[in-house]
Amino acid sequence: MLLPKFTTVPDVKVPDVSNKSVLEAEKLLKEAGFEVSITIEEEFNDVIESGNIVRTSPSANRSIKKGSTITLYQSKFI
Repeated sequence: MLLPKFTTVPDVKVPDVSNKSVLEAEKLLKEAGFEVSITIEEEFNDVIESGNIVRTSPSANRSIKKGSTITLYQSKFI
């Protein structure tokens, strides 16, 4: 019999990867134990350099299950 403590997936805090390149963001998220969605969303942002990450979903600093998939949102200038 396995004890639930040893079989449950731990919660991990989503790292803040805003204003990082896609490659840097993917690396940090994978090192933290997450999967990264193959689809990268784009959204207009006039503060963060085009091509860098604006935000993630689920959002940074939120605790979610290790192995969860994170979606990246990449900056696109107007």
